[in-house]
Amino acid sequence: MNSELIFALDFRDFFAKFFLLLPVTLYFLLSEFFSGTATLLAITRRAHLMTASGEMPNAKAAFASDALSSIVGAAVGTSTVTAYVESVAGVEAGGRTGLSVVVVAGLFALSMFFAPLIAIIPAQATAPALVLVGVLMMEGLGGLDPARPESTLPPLSMLLFTVCTGDLMVGLSVGCFVYTLTVAALRQWAKITPMVVGLDAVFVVFMVLRNAIV
Repeated sequence: MNSELIFALDFRDFFAKFFLLLPVTLYFLLSEFFSGTATLLAITRRAHLMTASGEMPNAKAAFASDALSSIVGAAVGTSTVTAYVESVAGVEAGGRTGLSVVVVAGLFALSMFFAPLIAIIPAQATAPALVLVGVLMMEGLGGLDPARPESTLPPLSMLLFTVCTGDLMVGLSVGCFVYTLTVAALRQWAKITPMVVGLDAVFVVFMVLRNAIV
């Protein structure tokens, strides 16, 4: 067991430099929460598991598992463990239950013994699979209604900025800002709810923290 990685938590220094580390902590919290939320919603919709009212079933359990994975991953010294949009590939192949995830986890555990062999495979060999996943996700754009700018411009802005920056969080932030500006320009004041304003405020904080850290 590598003591430098496993449970290498230093709360004493964290609280001693709390205000210095607070922006970094908030940055990770916001990026993890909204990135995970967007991913879970996208995969649930792609799997046709959304309820008739457009809600994600068992959302509490899904978020709890994502949060617990992040905690455990950090405790054992791995990179962030979270829901990844590449999971759409499993959904496309027919995965709908936790059993498919258990099988994948088992195969990953098995792959550790073949790490040297796997490392030989160049990124160019796996990149096409990720491109295909992205292309499949574009199918949702066909459901956009050009007659409703408030429903069309935000997702297109998210797509454009995510592709250009390679940062999903930036895309989400811009999409929320564009939605608010669009409904305001159309004078649809009823759609500017406290939730929308709150999200905009949170994303403003995120962008400020992001630029400060970068």
